[in-house]
Amino acid sequence: MLRMVTTILLILLFAISVAARDLPEFMIFTYGIDLTDATVKALSDAGFNTVYGPADKLSLCRSYGLKLMIPHPGVETARKLRVNPDVWGYDIMDEPISLKQLYEAADSVRVYREADPTHLTFVNLNQKAGHWIPFFMDTVKPDFLSFDEYQWWYGGIYEWFTGSKSLFVKLEQHRDEALAAGVPLTIWREVNVQRNVPNEKDRNWVTPPDNAPKIRQNIYSSLVYGVKGILWFYGPLLFDQKTGKLNETGSQVAAINAELQKLSPVLINLTSIGVFHTAPVPKGSREVSPDHWVQPVGDELVLGTFSGTEKREYLMVANKDWQHERTATLQFRLFLQVVDSVELFDRHTGAWKPLAMAEVADTRDHDKIYTFDNIPKGIKDYITYNHKALTPKELSFFELYHTYRPPYQEVSLTLAPGDGELLRISLGDGEDIPDPRQ
Repeated sequence: MLRMVTTILLILLFAISVAARDLPEFMIFTYGIDLTDATVKALSDAGFNTVYGPADKLSLCRSYGLKLMIPHPGVETARKLRVNPDVWGYDIMDEPISLKQLYEAADSVRVYREADPTHLTFVNLNQKAGHWIPFFMDTVKPDFLSFDEYQWWYGGIYEWFTGSKSLFVKLEQHRDEALAAGVPLTIWREVNVQRNVPNEKDRNWVTPPDNAPKIRQNIYSSLVYGVKGILWFYGPLLFDQKTGKLNETGSQVAAINAELQKLSPVLINLTSIGVFHTAPVPKGSREVSPDHWVQPVGDELVLGTFSGTEKREYLMVANKDWQHERTATLQFRLFLQVVDSVELFDRHTGAWKPLAMAEVADTRDHDKIYTFDNIPKGIKDYITYNHKALTPKELSFFELYHTYRPPYQEVSLTLAPGDGELLRISLGDGEDIPDPRQ
């Protein structure tokens, strides 16, 4: 009997341990704030769900519904915190940049997992990227992949060295490695895009006039890549130094967090399938292939495709241009399927709203298209039987069989500067094409 009870407990603990390898929820996090009753309440009101601080702040965080990431509390403390629902996990190391640090991080992750298999461990990468990412993944075996990406602070330096913009190059690499390892991806973003204010001694406490659209572009261009957490840096910059209340930057971040709170129950369950750019396509990024089922039409767009737990397709399209609104048209080029409905997620209410679909008509001259003499000889020989010419009906079949042609279905929407939208697509069976060869 005792052996059976022990076995059951071990199975339950293992199940909890396995579950802890996934993020418990979409992460909205910040760091560097002295956790007092006033600041924790302000962060909760601003839409954060996770904060950083010592274990003695657990009760305070619990009172406002926040989880706590605890920096290196020690093995004994970690053992005592097993299955504590207010603990997010343990911060192990930030930005390991040497082999020695990487091996130390790997050892610490292993020790903390043994002490408390019910909570996550956190090791964050800097912007080194390249082969450093798979080396880090193989050595540390992290619970998830997290990295710094401050395009408005350091992107210019990266571009000067490499000739490429940092934002999408880094997102491409980290997304690919996270998917290959089967772990979630999170990203650090700056709350204030102005790294230094001229003639001001205090770094970044002045909100620049272009801050709101730039940080919005930061976030929605990241969500397209399937990230499961936004980590805002640097927390103190959200507060007015004199009043202790949220400043203009803090209010801008809170507005985005409110949208993330609505989006997160959907996003946390989606798996990134592909990410595609329209012109201009950043170096190191991908553009959609001509026969992909959804074609983004418009400039400065980035499209993410996702699968969910239900039989629907999900899309997120974002405007890479933080200065101008853009029209995004999504054409659905399907074979033997049709789009039954397209729904737009309302980030204010959390409801799905139907979008009106249009049809792209087939305006080609079919008499000319299906004239057998206009087909190149190699193609003509390929699609004939015993060198017998095919009828226009048969040629039509071959065209549909080998390529996707109009009519198409499409939706169009307007994206504010730097903004993005989430769509849900329901597919149905289309009209079958009789095979004229039978």
